[in-house]
Amino acid sequence: KCMEGGSSPTWETCEPDFEGKGFGQCTKSVFPQGLVIGAAVGGFLFACVAGFVFLRWVRRRHGNLWAYIVKKKEDFLRGGRRLGVIPDAAASWHQFLLGIVLTVAAFI
Repeated sequence: KCMEGGSSPTWETCEPDFEGKGFGQCTKSVFPQGLVIGAAVGGFLFACVAGFVFLRWVRRRHGNLWAYIVKKKEDFLRGGRRLGVIPDAAASWHQFLLGIVLTVAAFI
């Protein structure tokens, strides 16, 4: 049985061919291929424009993308050291990462 819509829903008997039908559907659902393609193309164009604007901003403010990445890495390390969650530059990173792994393993 399946429910047919209208002014008030009524139960009808479906034909035995159930391929492509969901639970309680008498008719096959149509995949909105145009909508999916349009959303994918629109998303791609938005990502391209946003990337272009971001790269122009990076070039104007920092010179190039690599200099921006290095600056952000240094900002991250400086902020982490200020908060006390990242060790000093002279510290052993192997011991720090081992401590993090053991802490996470202890919580699991």
